[in-house]
Amino acid sequence: IGYFYQRPAGHPNNRRKTATPSLAVVPRAPDGLFWQRFAGCIRIEQRLAHSNDIAYSLGQMTEIAVRALSPGINDPKTAVNCVQSLTSCLSIMMRRQPPSPYHFYTPAQNDDSSKAEVKQRRLAILAIVTHTPKISDFINTSLGEIRRYAAADLMVLKALCQAMVNLSYARVNNAQQQTLLHEIKLIERAGEENLSYQELIDDLSAMCQQAQQFILSNDAHHQYFDYVSAFDAHIRQALQTQSR
Repeated sequence: IGYFYQRPAGHPNNRRKTATPSLAVVPRAPDGLFWQRFAGCIRIEQRLAHSNDIAYSLGQMTEIAVRALSPGINDPKTAVNCVQSLTSCLSIMMRRQPPSPYHFYTPAQNDDSSKAEVKQRRLAILAIVTHTPKISDFINTSLGEIRRYAAADLMVLKALCQAMVNLSYARVNNAQQQTLLHEIKLIERAGEENLSYQELIDDLSAMCQQAQQFILSNDAHHQYFDYVSAFDAHIRQALQTQSR
């Protein structure tokens, strides 16, 4: 869940001044009110639930896709549907501001103070640092896991590439953009190492390169990504020539 710690009295950081005057750096033992609040924030159940663990819900959808890609089932369309559902969920998560991992504790005032003193700002002590997964962690454990099992399936690999493009519409910073570009490189590499025919490899590589250029373009949020393979472009050109 997180880390609970208390600095010793002789720690060198205790003597450093902070920019926030209301932040106390001198350690002090937590009182009973702190432990009551701490216990009220934790709920232990027999199994994980989608209501309090986002990673668990993403893992369930990922498990369906991985099972669909097993040799005994061999249902890539179900895996593609799972990729699209995961993309919708991850798009919402990318637009949200993640919660702060730092949680502060405000000690109770036992002395009889006046109302004017109660209104003053109390000292806050950093008590707990929780583990907050990044969006790159969620992408790696969901779409990245599917990529590892679909390395020899062109349909699913192209769906994953399209998912990175769709997620680019929801990105809010450069770190998320670099995460999507990194995943596209891994998708292209998986196809190069596992696809059977060179034509399939060239098709996937061309789509990945077009996706990278689209994500890096400044007007990507106002455009629609439409991958056109070399074969489709040749057919279109031939039809246009005949129509003339």
